[in-house]
Amino acid sequence: MDIPERLKLIRKKARLKQKEIAKLLGVTQGYVCDIERGAKKPSPMLRSLYCKTFNINSNWLETGEGSMFFNGCEKQPTHNESAVDIVGKLQAIDSLKANNSITESEFLLLKTNLLAPLKADT
Repeated sequence: MDIPERLKLIRKKARLKQKEIAKLLGVTQGYVCDIERGAKKPSPMLRSLYCKTFNINSNWLETGEGSMFFNGCEKQPTHNESAVDIVGKLQAIDSLKANNSITESEFLLLKTNLLAPLKADT
């Protein structure tokens, strides 16, 4: 099983459609489709978001070795957008920017997409 197949497995275990996971991660449904069929390579930033969002062991995602879930926790992946989840994603995005893994425009786009649902609720 390669990375695209593992990303598809994460989505299936979370019981999400491509459109739903795309919205959750701030990308298009077409991009998710391209990644899952191996037509496009997911960026390190997107792989990190999958891991943070669904409690996925990054080593498993990259290599297929070890437990699928972080710390061996065999719980079903969820996509609950609690404040803790959003803070974790913001920290991941900030870390990627600090390590020059993403551009300033990618950083701003990710941050805007992540915070948009919160602004709509106020």
